[in-house]
Amino acid sequence: MLVPRISQGKQKTKNNKQQTNKMSTWKSFEEIETWQLARQFCQEIFNIMQYEGLRNDFALKDQINRFSGSVMDNIARPMK
Repeated sequence: MLVPRISQGKQKTKNNKQQTNKMSTWKSFEEIETWQLARQFCQEIFNIMQYEGLRNDFALKDQINRFSGSVMDNIARPMK
């Protein structure tokens, strides 16, 4: 199995010119698009949990709530 190599910094191209890889930088995790999408997902899950069928199933609601919040937490954790 071939594993792609990810390199950072300067690379030489075919013409022996150096090319600098540009990496995105964020000042806070709220700027990361994936975190923003996870937050929207979390809000949609909360709205779904308000339906009558799930309203009284507290254990299931708690588990779903913890799951949806952990997505945002896992994205934000390296920034803290």
